[in-house]
Amino acid sequence: MKNDLMIKVCGMKDPKQISELASIDIQYIGLIFVPSSARNLEHSLDYNLFGDKKSVGVFVNAPIEQVLYTVSKYQLQAVQLHGQESPDYCAEIQNRGIEVIKAFSVDKNFDFEKSYEFDGYADLFLFDAKGESAGGNGIRFDWNKLKEYDGATSFLLSGGIGYEHLDEIDYFEHQACIGIDINSKFEFSPGNKDLITIKKFVHELRSR
Repeated sequence: MKNDLMIKVCGMKDPKQISELASIDIQYIGLIFVPSSARNLEHSLDYNLFGDKKSVGVFVNAPIEQVLYTVSKYQLQAVQLHGQESPDYCAEIQNRGIEVIKAFSVDKNFDFEKSYEFDGYADLFLFDAKGESAGGNGIRFDWNKLKEYDGATSFLLSGGIGYEHLDEIDYFEHQACIGIDINSKFEFSPGNKDLITIKKFVHELRSR
């Protein structure tokens, strides 16, 4: 049963789409604050658009002052860190009462030992596919690789997840996996989401 799986939709830019997304059964809405990303958010947003969903800011090696400023400006509940941020960096954000999701880019050679030093310094991990960009590459990694992960921190599964992967998600089991992150496979163009397909995906996943 996957009806209790947490779902994060990342790379949102359009206020109307965010407001509509806030009405469906997901838990996180991600905003990207990375200048090199096609999904980089540059305009202001009304934090009331998010309803009861957690708003997540995504950053890559940003100065901590910039992260904290952006958290304050957008009233973010969580930050997702996709760079080479240290455990101390994560702890400084955590100590402000902000949820920290530490992302790791995974390929066949990834050593999960790298993640263990962040136990206690991140609320969640996110395991994404290693690609040219820090995230949103639309590619997957071999989920069997996650059999090597036996850390204490729960994680979100990410990387090229699309509607066509419903069955694979249904059969995937890992005691530390509590949710999934979707992005580029549900877009017409970067930041412009296919909300009809997202709603169908969420409904079908919750019905299993």
